[in-house]
Amino acid sequence: MKEKTLALAIVILITTSVAGVVYAHWTGQIQIRVTAHIGSLTIRFINPLKWSDNEATKDVGHINCYYTQPDPTEGYKKLIIKISNAYPNYAAHCNFTLKNIGTATSTIVNVTISDPNGELKWKWTTKYTKGFLWKDFNKNNAYNPGEEIICITITDLVNLEFDPGHVEKAQIEAQITENAEECHSYGLEVSIAYES
Repeated sequence: MKEKTLALAIVILITTSVAGVVYAHWTGQIQIRVTAHIGSLTIRFINPLKWSDNEATKDVGHINCYYTQPDPTEGYKKLIIKISNAYPNYAAHCNFTLKNIGTATSTIVNVTISDPNGELKWKWTTKYTKGFLWKDFNKNNAYNPGEEIICITITDLVNLEFDPGHVEKAQIEAQITENAEECHSYGLEVSIAYES
């Protein structure tokens, strides 16, 4: 009796398997689920972070640089540059560091510079390396020559490839123009976009 029960179970198993293959062949579909883990893509601002200005003898203008939005793993998502008591031709320099804290190679595809207060607007003059923050003095929502407030030069980072653990040092320079308000405070926010 045991042999007949075992034989019947084997016949049912084979019949079910054959029926599944025939059905898959007949419908032209076989579903397969695959999960692939390619790694994480994460470039962050890290220390060291240093800053200076062009004042050799007088000390009127001030610069402060710091990172915001900490990543729980390591580093920060944004760089903030604050300039106070600014006057025409005042120049501030910020040396920052980037690191790929992810597990996959990442490439920087964009650098965004903005005014965290929303007072100034951004315009590139040389894509990803030079541009300026400008103020809409005419209130026409369009840039007009003479509205430049802070001219920016930044290390070319776009298309730079970061292997996991790669560290890159870069610099941003901000120069106050003749159109800026004297003894005024300005802010810059720098963030980067990256992909695999």
